Amino acid sequence: MNSSHPKLNWTAWARDVVRFVLATLALLTCLVLGGLLCLAAWLYVHPFPMLVEAKVDRARMDIRTLRNALKQHHTTHQRYPTTAEGFQPLVNAGLLERLPLDPWGNPYGYTLHPWGPLLWTLGADGLSGGEAEDADLFSEG
Repeated sequence: MNSSHPKLNWTAWARDVVRFVLATLALLTCLVLGGLLCLAAWLYVHPFPMLVEAKVDRARMDIRTLRNALKQHHTTHQRYPTTAEGFQPLVNAGLLERLPLDPWGNPYGYTLHPWGPLLWTLGADGLSGGEAEDADLFSEG
């Protein structure tokens, strides 16, 4: 009868070490992947403030660009497009490449008033009102 204990031989000890290392690696992998998923979910709900600011700045620049295109159209045609026409005459005249969308994928608003055109975007939420990224932006004047 063999009197040596199975845990005292070299092979059994090496097998236990390998199992421990593999179990530790599996646990660490799960923790890292779980942490990355939590971080991704948090960033989806709380985007970086610089990205939010960049989209708001781009919307302001887009509104200025649209206003300038409307002024060019007025200079050429002695009128602004009607509210019903919207930005389509600017595209037809080659002043815009395509109908504009705000940084959040929504169309810019346009209304022609007796005192001139009014342009706007409803912000990230696409709803009237709001604060920060969700705030509405309007053209000046």
